[in-house]
Amino acid sequence: MPSNPSTAGIIMNHIKLNAFSCHAGKAGLAALVVAASITVASTQAMAAPTCFTTPIAVPVTTSGIYLNLFTGVSGATPASATGWDFNPWGSTTANFWVAATTPLTGFVDSGSGTIGNLTNGTPVGPASTFLTGNSSAATMALWRAGIANGNLGMRFVEAGSTYYAWINMTSVAPAGVPMTINSWCFESTPDTAINVGSTPVSLQKFTID
Repeated sequence: MPSNPSTAGIIMNHIKLNAFSCHAGKAGLAALVVAASITVASTQAMAAPTCFTTPIAVPVTTSGIYLNLFTGVSGATPASATGWDFNPWGSTTANFWVAATTPLTGFVDSGSGTIGNLTNGTPVGPASTFLTGNSSAATMALWRAGIANGNLGMRFVEAGSTYYAWINMTSVAPAGVPMTINSWCFESTPDTAINVGSTPVSLQKFTID
């Protein structure tokens, strides 16, 4: 079987074919977008991002928030978020901690030894370089400087399987607090990369002008 074409290529091919075969106006174009989105969904069958979009304000305390990336459960104590993966906290300066029982858990390196702020489309997966364990003053440099709607990449373990996620966060200068977890998505298939910013087709919006 031929390899799957790119999403953009699929949509353009649908547009070209339909443009030559009919002139149905706005209604036809709306139908075309629906058809294209269905095609995109079928080509991404092997990619299954799970997303959470309800913002979580991180308390400015020495506990912060404990978050289970897989279930979406969060709380102010480890016991209130069983199996937690990510613990952003800080009463004076921002910190990112991880569960000590999962040594593989870590954050994508910016390339200079800091936890990166990744651009949309950046893959987070087995080929990424990770800073494992809890953050330090050095690795938190970018996030303590303040980032609005930035993206960090994360590797975490659930029930013995490794997953990859992107987390959209906001931190405030000059020390990174307060922080807000705006949203996050992880690839539901273990050991499979996810691109920063990718979401299920059901969450994408299409408009016809």
